[in-house]
Amino acid sequence: MKTIKYFVAFVAIATLSVSCSKKNIFEEALNPAPQKPNITVGTPIIMAPSVGGPNQPNQVFIDLSQHKEYTVKRDSWSLGFNNGEGFNVVLNYTNYTTAAEVNATDIDKVKEADLAEIKAGLSGHMGSPEFVDDPSGDLTKTTIKPINAKAEENKVYLLYLGNSVPTERPKAGSANVHGSPLGYKKVRVLRKDNGYLLQYANLDQATHKEVFIPKGDKNFSFTYFDLVTEKVVKVEPKKNNWDLCFTVFTNKTTTDDGSQSYSYSYSDFIATNFFGGVKIFTMLSKGDKELSAPLKQLESKGLLKQNSYLTYEKFTTETLISYEKKLKPARTLPGSIWRSVFSGKVNTDLFFLIQDPAGHIYKMRIYQMLNDKGERGYPEFEYQLL
Repeated sequence: MKTIKYFVAFVAIATLSVSCSKKNIFEEALNPAPQKPNITVGTPIIMAPSVGGPNQPNQVFIDLSQHKEYTVKRDSWSLGFNNGEGFNVVLNYTNYTTAAEVNATDIDKVKEADLAEIKAGLSGHMGSPEFVDDPSGDLTKTTIKPINAKAEENKVYLLYLGNSVPTERPKAGSANVHGSPLGYKKVRVLRKDNGYLLQYANLDQATHKEVFIPKGDKNFSFTYFDLVTEKVVKVEPKKNNWDLCFTVFTNKTTTDDGSQSYSYSYSDFIATNFFGGVKIFTMLSKGDKELSAPLKQLESKGLLKQNSYLTYEKFTTETLISYEKKLKPARTLPGSIWRSVFSGKVNTDLFFLIQDPAGHIYKMRIYQMLNDKGERGYPEFEYQLL
């Protein structure tokens, strides 16, 4: 029905004015503008995302302008296929899905015995950073290399599907986010028409299955496929209709001395809608000159300003004039810097400026990580439209 409505609208407009650009009309139909804010400037709004407690079963996508959340089970998908420019495949970053390239292009000739050495390094949640996508969202740095138009350039990959969401609740203050292993698949992705041809099989199989995944609705950043149920699944809302995601997240970090990097699965993580154009900036209203290593890194990237006078309460629309141009895309913010897993406390000296896909700017602070029983997975935050 949507397609029919868009077509009728197009015909009506074209009839009224032959000077209208067909390209612009179609672009508007395929990429509708974000909704106008359903909140009032300066009104404090409280949200408690439905993360689901210490097992943190849900990805929670937050639409600040509409004061809404959209929740999806985080182990309900395996791969995401880029609907935008380029042909790219991303791994499920919420349950530590990992992958490694195999030096082969015929998926049916890859035997389980050939994969034994590679397999050993894929299943731990503190592993080699080469087995996970770059957390920045840079699609040129995905583990599965960009899909080449030449079929012979696209290799087979060994894929570890991550872990299911566990049900056993940990002791208060701890998180238990890794359940039973979801197993392994061998996969290969090719281009087909204006889309992707996914080949996949169990490791002990000499024949594979195929599914064609077209470049989907451009309103969505990715089309998602679940290799457990072998179905296309809905994960993210439309790219113009969310700003933050409360989730478990696969990040990359380094040892304290900076000598070694590794991938790590973070609980209580907050990502921004990088692919939808959300921008962010960090304010630190603490007067101490010495910053922690993560905050120093943000400051060096131009993503943090330390100002002991500008508290969350004192930051107004008028103040924003000096900071509006500092907002930048940064998928891994607020990330994990807002909380301490050791104390269970929130860093109340931090707050964030967030610009949504429509250009509206909000100030936001997180003030809760635990519930009254001391259990993780119960965040709460406040924000205001500036």
